[in-house]
Amino acid sequence: MQSVWLSAIHIVGFACVSWVLAWHVLLRERNTFFMTSPRRLSVDSSIRITLLGVMLSVVVAGIVLHNCLRREDADRARESAAVLMAQALATQYGSRSLSAPNEFRRSCERLVQDSAILAVCVLDPSSGDVVGAESEAGLLSFISGRESGEVVDSVQYEAGTTRGLAHYQRASVDLRVGGGESGPARMVFLFQISTSLDRPFQQFWQFSVPMLVVGLLGLAIGSWWLRRDVVRPIVTLVKHITSYKAHGWITEGKPVDELNVIAGSLEKLREDLGIWRDRAERIERRMDTQIAQETERITRDLKRVQREVWRDPLTGINNRRLLEERYPAIFASQCKGGHDLALVMIDLDNFKSLNDQLGHASGDKVLEFFGELLRQCLRADDVAIRYGGDEFVLLLPGVSAEQAKATAERIASLFVQRTKQMAKVEPKVTLSTGIASIWGNGASRPSDLLAMADHALYKAKEAGRDRACICSTSEFYSAQDSSRCTTRCGESTPGASSL
Repeated sequence: MQSVWLSAIHIVGFACVSWVLAWHVLLRERNTFFMTSPRRLSVDSSIRITLLGVMLSVVVAGIVLHNCLRREDADRARESAAVLMAQALATQYGSRSLSAPNEFRRSCERLVQDSAILAVCVLDPSSGDVVGAESEAGLLSFISGRESGEVVDSVQYEAGTTRGLAHYQRASVDLRVGGGESGPARMVFLFQISTSLDRPFQQFWQFSVPMLVVGLLGLAIGSWWLRRDVVRPIVTLVKHITSYKAHGWITEGKPVDELNVIAGSLEKLREDLGIWRDRAERIERRMDTQIAQETERITRDLKRVQREVWRDPLTGINNRRLLEERYPAIFASQCKGGHDLALVMIDLDNFKSLNDQLGHASGDKVLEFFGELLRQCLRADDVAIRYGGDEFVLLLPGVSAEQAKATAERIASLFVQRTKQMAKVEPKVTLSTGIASIWGNGASRPSDLLAMADHALYKAKEAGRDRACICSTSEFYSAQDSSRCTTRCGESTPGASSL
């Protein structure tokens, strides 16, 4: 138990010494003996100092533990050697009788001449006499008080000025003297057996120096690996960070604490990230607003341009281009939805005569008025188109042919009333109207419906003008057949035109 406590004390003491040495290296690196400022170390210095302290602690602890274990082994070896020597000597001298104490004394004196035997005595249990010899005074009195039995132990005794305080092995064995005619006697020895532990320098060179070399080698390898894979990337990162002058918290000319620099950079980066995120969000909201406003403006401009492209500048209603672009889609939509679509074709009667008599300015006023009249009389979904010159087309979704005829007659009545005051000419300007619808005429194509309304307009003019006429499907197809027949006949008789 004593050796365990000593080992613990040695380990703690040497560990403290190791860390003191490590900090001494630190202080020498900083060229000062006292830390007068709370300045932090670099990562490289911290790692090297920590590895040095750990290495020294491990090496010193290993050396101390090894010495303690060898000391225990040496003590057990001494005790075993003492027992064996005591048994051998007791066997050699056990045949003699205690009745001749001088002979025993001379034998004991010869034994103590050996450097390993310091004292030897034989105790007679019957008389209590002590016969023995000693190399120094006082040793016999020290060993004569042993109890009976085969006992061996290590003792510490101040044997005199020549030896000082030292460790000895005291062994006690029982023996029968004089052939066993008397009771058992006790023979006690005091040995000083030397072992290899008594040569500390040899032990240091045999174990401590190799262990120290291995520790330094491990320190060098560990330092090289950490410097290559840990310290060097950190130092490189810190160099890139400190190269920017924007970091006002980095002071030039002072030792750089790498971890503190990285932590500060990350904190500043987090703050900058928050600032730039707020800026980006504000810019994004501003851009979204501007884009939405610009998109709305462009959409309005496109619609305006589209309306201007489709608008007739004189009458203010749509032109023939809208009919070409939108009429097929309107026709398909009405057919798909199962709704009727009425197409009204209007022609101004005697309009050429008006231009000839009153001039084109008066004719333009009449056309301008008629465009305004159509805008007032039609619904929002209805489409009024200037088809060309004095011809107009009305697209009336969801309206039958009869309803379209009523609308056309009302428009014609209002037109005639107004033009009597605007243009007093003879013959007066009136409206002829031709009407056709999908349901009423069974038109399957937009061109068919337009042709049917044109056919009805032709019939209205043929009947005397100033009237509205609904297309007759049978008459339309008869006229179509007749026209195709006339065309074929003309192609088959090329000389007919010369006749």
